[in-house]
Amino acid sequence: IENMRKSGKVGMKDLTNKCKLLKQEDVVGDGEFRFATTLVTGNDERQKINNCKAKDWASHHGTFLTRWLRRIDYCKWKGKPRSEECIKHEMANNDSFYELFVPGARGYLSHNINTSIGLANGTEIKYHSLSFGDPGDESEYLRSLRCSSPGETITLNEPPSAINVELFADFPGDLA
Repeated sequence: IENMRKSGKVGMKDLTNKCKLLKQEDVVGDGEFRFATTLVTGNDERQKINNCKAKDWASHHGTFLTRWLRRIDYCKWKGKPRSEECIKHEMANNDSFYELFVPGARGYLSHNINTSIGLANGTEIKYHSLSFGDPGDESEYLRSLRCSSPGETITLNEPPSAINVELFADFPGDLA
């Protein structure tokens, strides 16, 4: 991880000298790596692993996984299906097209918000709640929460207007 931070790359030497293959007992039940950070080769793999881990985390902690379709730049979609029907099918059946939210889970900011006060890409956060601009969307979400069992996935028709997060006091002068 240190080499990746410094150079942006991880070589086979880094992996073979300092890493071991995880066993099943390391990642299931109360295994110490069940919710560990995972190194991946690309965004599609990252999305698939994040989705599986988010479902597992929500179930383990008695909460919900909420998801909604992400905004897609169709001009940059490599291998985009030719027909609208195939595009809709691909998006509905591929977890990579969804944004995820699990209340209470740890995460990282993925954009710079205000770097002068430390709110930069990579800042550790804790997911808190969702906010909705449309009262109907909020009512539908709350109804879905009441009708679902912990660990289930709730799919929103529209993205929330905001994802509310908690920050950690990690700089001098931060309030705990």
